[in-house]
Amino acid sequence: LRPGRARLFRRAGPLSGLVNRTSSELYSPLVRSITGRTLVYELVERSLRRPRSAADFFEGQLRQGRTFGRWSALAFASQRPMPERDAVFAYSTGALELLREAAVRGVPSVVDQFDPAQADEAAICEEMDRWPGWAKQEGRIPPAYWDRLRAEWQSATAVLVNSEWSKG
Repeated sequence: LRPGRARLFRRAGPLSGLVNRTSSELYSPLVRSITGRTLVYELVERSLRRPRSAADFFEGQLRQGRTFGRWSALAFASQRPMPERDAVFAYSTGALELLREAAVRGVPSVVDQFDPAQADEAAICEEMDRWPGWAKQEGRIPPAYWDRLRAEWQSATAVLVNSEWSKG
Protein backbone atom coordinates (compact mmCIF):
# COMPACT_ATOMS: atom_id res chain seq x y z
CA LEU A 1 0.00 0.00 0.00
CA ARG A 2 1.07 3.55 -0.48
CA PRO A 3 2.08 5.03 2.89
CA GLY A 4 -0.92 7.37 3.21
CA ARG A 5 -3.44 4.62 2.46
CA ALA A 6 -2.25 2.16 5.11
CA ARG A 7 -4.01 4.09 7.87
CA LEU A 8 -7.37 3.42 6.16
CA PHE A 9 -7.01 -0.26 7.04
CA ARG A 10 -6.06 0.11 10.72
CA ARG A 11 -9.51 -1.00 11.93
CA ALA A 12 -10.52 -3.08 8.93
CA GLY A 13 -10.81 -6.45 10.69
CA PRO A 14 -9.32 -9.14 8.46
CA LEU A 15 -7.74 -6.45 6.27
CA SER A 16 -5.89 -4.76 9.15
CA GLY A 17 -2.75 -6.77 8.29
CA LEU A 18 -2.37 -4.50 5.27
CA VAL A 19 -1.19 -1.73 7.61
CA ASN A 20 2.20 -3.46 7.72
CA ARG A 21 2.40 -3.78 3.92
CA THR A 22 3.84 -0.35 3.27
CA SER A 23 7.17 1.44 3.27
CA SER A 24 7.87 5.10 2.74
CA GLU A 25 11.34 4.06 1.53
CA LEU A 26 9.87 2.10 -1.40
CA TYR A 27 7.17 4.47 -2.53
CA SER A 28 8.12 6.38 -5.60
CA PRO A 29 6.52 7.16 -8.94
CA LEU A 30 8.81 4.48 -10.39
CA VAL A 31 7.39 1.68 -8.23
CA ARG A 32 4.27 0.05 -9.66
CA SER A 33 1.73 -1.96 -7.72
CA ILE A 34 -1.69 -3.40 -8.40
CA THR A 35 -2.71 -3.80 -4.78
CA GLY A 36 -6.35 -2.77 -5.15
CA ARG A 37 -7.02 -5.06 -8.11
CA THR A 38 -5.26 -7.95 -6.39
CA LEU A 39 -7.16 -7.36 -3.15
CA VAL A 40 -10.52 -7.48 -4.94
CA TYR A 41 -9.48 -10.62 -6.82
CA GLU A 42 -8.38 -12.30 -3.58
CA LEU A 43 -11.63 -11.42 -1.77
CA VAL A 44 -13.73 -12.81 -4.63
CA GLU A 45 -11.57 -15.94 -4.87
CA ARG A 46 -11.84 -16.63 -1.14
CA SER A 47 -15.55 -16.01 -0.95
CA LEU A 48 -16.52 -18.08 -4.02
CA ARG A 49 -14.09 -20.99 -3.82
CA ARG A 50 -13.54 -22.97 -0.66
CA PRO A 51 -10.68 -25.43 -1.21
CA ARG A 52 -11.53 -28.97 -0.13
CA SER A 53 -8.14 -30.48 -0.88
CA ALA A 54 -4.54 -29.46 -1.39
CA ALA A 55 -5.14 -29.76 -5.14
CA ASP A 56 -8.09 -27.31 -4.90
CA PHE A 57 -6.00 -24.86 -2.89
CA PHE A 58 -3.07 -24.94 -5.30
CA GLU A 59 -5.34 -24.74 -8.35
CA GLY A 60 -6.54 -21.47 -6.79
CA GLN A 61 -2.93 -20.39 -6.32
CA LEU A 62 -2.31 -21.12 -9.99
CA ARG A 63 -5.36 -19.09 -11.06
CA GLN A 64 -4.24 -16.20 -8.92
CA GLY A 65 -0.64 -16.48 -10.13
CA ARG A 66 -1.66 -16.45 -13.80
CA THR A 67 -4.01 -13.50 -13.26
CA PHE A 68 -1.44 -11.50 -11.31
CA GLY A 69 1.25 -12.43 -13.83
CA ARG A 70 -0.84 -11.16 -16.75
CA TRP A 71 -1.70 -7.91 -14.95
CA SER A 72 1.95 -7.38 -14.03
CA ALA A 73 3.18 -8.09 -17.56
CA LEU A 74 0.68 -5.63 -19.04
CA ALA A 75 1.59 -2.91 -16.52
CA PHE A 76 5.29 -3.54 -17.12
CA ALA A 77 4.99 -3.41 -20.92
CA SER A 78 2.98 -0.20 -20.76
CA GLN A 79 5.92 1.54 -19.06
CA ARG A 80 8.20 0.90 -22.08
CA PRO A 81 10.93 -0.75 -19.98
CA MET A 82 14.57 -0.42 -20.97
CA PRO A 83 17.28 -2.99 -20.12
CA GLU A 84 19.87 -0.36 -19.19
CA ARG A 85 17.51 1.33 -16.73
CA ASP A 86 14.97 -1.19 -15.46
CA ALA A 87 14.85 -4.50 -13.62
CA VAL A 88 12.13 -6.86 -12.44
CA PHE A 89 11.89 -8.42 -8.98
CA ALA A 90 9.00 -10.84 -8.51
CA TYR A 91 7.86 -13.63 -6.21
CA SER A 92 7.34 -17.19 -7.35
CA THR A 93 3.98 -18.43 -8.65
CA GLY A 94 2.81 -14.95 -9.67
CA ALA A 95 5.63 -14.01 -12.00
CA LEU A 96 5.81 -16.19 -15.12
CA GLU A 97 4.12 -13.82 -17.56
CA LEU A 98 6.05 -10.82 -16.22
CA LEU A 99 9.38 -12.69 -16.36
CA ARG A 100 8.71 -13.71 -19.95
CA GLU A 101 7.86 -10.12 -20.89
CA ALA A 102 11.08 -8.93 -19.25
CA ALA A 103 13.10 -11.55 -21.14
CA VAL A 104 11.60 -10.51 -24.48
CA ARG A 105 12.61 -6.92 -23.74
CA GLY A 106 16.08 -7.85 -22.46
CA VAL A 107 15.31 -6.51 -18.97
CA PRO A 108 17.12 -8.39 -16.17
CA SER A 109 14.85 -10.18 -13.71
CA VAL A 110 15.00 -11.93 -10.35
CA VAL A 111 12.37 -14.34 -9.05
CA ASP A 112 12.27 -14.92 -5.29
CA GLN A 113 11.65 -18.59 -4.49
CA PHE A 114 10.50 -18.20 -0.90
CA ASP A 115 10.12 -21.87 0.06
CA PRO A 116 11.89 -25.13 -0.78
CA ALA A 117 9.16 -26.12 -3.28
CA GLN A 118 8.95 -29.88 -3.78
CA ALA A 119 11.33 -30.55 -0.88
CA ASP A 120 8.78 -28.80 1.34
CA GLU A 121 5.92 -30.87 -0.03
CA ALA A 122 7.91 -34.07 0.54
CA ALA A 123 8.50 -33.13 4.20
CA ILE A 124 4.82 -32.27 4.69
CA CYS A 125 3.69 -35.53 3.07
CA GLU A 126 6.04 -37.42 5.38
CA GLU A 127 4.35 -35.78 8.38
CA MET A 128 0.88 -36.47 6.92
CA ASP A 129 1.80 -40.17 6.65
CA ARG A 130 3.11 -40.14 10.20
CA TRP A 131 0.08 -38.27 11.60
CA PRO A 132 -3.10 -39.19 9.68
CA GLY A 133 -5.77 -36.48 9.91
CA TRP A 134 -3.16 -33.85 10.85
CA ALA A 135 -3.33 -31.91 7.62
CA LYS A 136 -5.91 -29.21 7.09
CA GLN A 137 -6.24 -30.38 3.48
CA GLU A 138 -5.28 -33.85 2.31
CA GLY A 139 -3.72 -34.56 -1.07
CA ARG A 140 -0.79 -33.59 -3.21
CA ILE A 141 0.08 -30.40 -5.01
CA PRO A 142 -0.81 -30.72 -8.72
CA PRO A 143 2.05 -31.09 -11.24
CA ALA A 144 0.94 -27.88 -13.01
CA TYR A 145 2.03 -25.92 -9.93
CA TRP A 146 5.57 -27.34 -10.11
CA ASP A 147 5.63 -26.81 -13.88
CA ARG A 148 4.87 -23.11 -13.36
CA LEU A 149 7.64 -22.75 -10.78
CA ARG A 150 10.20 -24.41 -13.08
CA ALA A 151 9.12 -22.17 -15.98
CA GLU A 152 9.60 -19.10 -13.76
CA TRP A 153 13.09 -20.23 -12.74
CA GLN A 154 13.99 -20.77 -16.40
CA SER A 155 12.55 -17.41 -17.49
CA ALA A 156 14.32 -15.32 -14.84
CA THR A 157 17.83 -13.95 -15.12
CA ALA A 158 18.43 -15.13 -11.53
CA VAL A 159 16.60 -17.02 -8.78
CA LEU A 160 16.88 -15.74 -5.23
CA VAL A 161 16.27 -17.90 -2.18
CA ASN A 162 15.76 -16.35 1.25
CA SER A 163 17.56 -18.96 3.34
CA GLU A 164 19.29 -22.33 3.34
CA TRP A 165 15.85 -23.85 4.09
CA SER A 166 14.26 -22.31 0.98
CA LYS A 167 17.27 -23.43 -1.09
CA GLY A 168 15.94 -26.95 -0.53
